[in-house]
Amino acid sequence: MEVKIYTTEHCKYCFQLKRILSLLRISYIDIDIDKSENKNEYEEIVKEIKHYYIPVIKIGDQFLSPNTDFQTINEAANMIFNKLKSA
Repeated sequence: MEVKIYTTEHCKYCFQLKRILSLLRISYIDIDIDKSENKNEYEEIVKEIKHYYIPVIKIGDQFLSPNTDFQTINEAANMIFNKLKSA
């Protein structure tokens, strides 16, 4: 199952999530939303999730977003780990 994370270079929570996923050896695709080629894709996601908080995580067809699906970066990493484990 593919994991994508929508981040920015200056987001400390994004950095923490990427670090934890790397430590857990979970592969992911990092999509920097500040890059012009990713802006339209992120805008479409914002329409669906209805906010601009990051990092946004996409696992398969499901989005996980801060303050809605998880409150901490550790909680987000655990959700990713468990979702991949059960797949």
